[in-house]
Amino acid sequence: MAASATFTVASVEAACHAFATATTPEARRQAEAVLLGLRSCADPLAVCTQLVESSALPAAQFHALSALRACVRRDAAWPGAAARTALHGLVVRVLCDGRPLEAYVRGQATQLLALLAKHAVLLDGAAADAADGGGLAAVQARVTELLAAPDGGHAQTGLQLLVSLVHEFGAPTAGGALSWAEQTRARVRFQDDWLLAVFQAGLGQLQRLQQLAASAAPPPPAPPPLPPPLRAPLAQCATLLTTALSWDFDGVGAAPQASADGTAITLQQSSRAGLNASSVRPPPEATAWADVLGRPALLACVLQLHAAARCGGGGNGGGGGAHDDASLRHALRQLLVQLASVARRLFRTYESAADAHAQYVLLLLNASALLCGVAPPHAV
Repeated sequence: MAASATFTVASVEAACHAFATATTPEARRQAEAVLLGLRSCADPLAVCTQLVESSALPAAQFHALSALRACVRRDAAWPGAAARTALHGLVVRVLCDGRPLEAYVRGQATQLLALLAKHAVLLDGAAADAADGGGLAAVQARVTELLAAPDGGHAQTGLQLLVSLVHEFGAPTAGGALSWAEQTRARVRFQDDWLLAVFQAGLGQLQRLQQLAASAAPPPPAPPPLPPPLRAPLAQCATLLTTALSWDFDGVGAAPQASADGTAITLQQSSRAGLNASSVRPPPEATAWADVLGRPALLACVLQLHAAARCGGGGNGGGGGAHDDASLRHALRQLLVQLASVARRLFRTYESAADAHAQYVLLLLNASALLCGVAPPHAV
């Protein structure tokens, strides 16, 4: 691995600039070699924290965050509990202190925080559960602050952080320092203690955005287009809810397999759950999910927002024009697909379960007819 002394703030920023402005393949290869060397460096903590905190080059921040993430994934104990908590605090400050961040930098930062939270859960024990630690409790506290900001300006960052958490815990990747048994242990804990809370946080934001959209809508019979400033956070919110509903509950509880000598615990490939569930089926004992999903209210809310999104954003406030409009509609359609896959048994906790499920199905049928441009089969 490269020696950490090889890299300085100036050398990394120069490599980023050279890579972006290279006019020959050789110049680009030389700059790329420096940046890849940073990512494989054994201990880039000092230079990377300086770049993350103070560099004016988004590309330098991105490569520094990528190098830190690579180190954490490569060595589960790096850089130690205290330094890991400090690193968590640094990334949180960068995300939340109001400085403008490119989307790709913010995405890399949220992925690093999610990975740090997983390692804290597995390695730091009770210390990770403290609100000022580097584990899930600290992330949840920060997300709560971001989502509750009066101006809503940090909501998208909070939602993106929740998406990164669901991906990190729900779809672990091979090749890192953590064994599959450790990955499964972290996944089970997240499913049992945090997944529903993450979903409810996203649901709260969805309802908030629905209320803001309704307050900005013109009186009937004019169509109620979605205000442009709400479109990006709504797309992020829909992505979060869809990702959480894609959680594979069936695979997470698979029993680990002991080796012949009884010393090693491995998981069979078929039991490695991910975020690819074809239907929404929380375990029967997880009855709290029925309170959220076993009613038509959530589906009706998404359908209303989808109808508003189809009216177009208009104006210059959306920032991304037609591309953002298409992305929003796609995100909402993906969420509708997942909601159409909710298991029937989630409606059984209510005395009027049959009526609730019937209304749910009618909403889906009417939505399908609307999207296909045909007459609805029944009025809801």
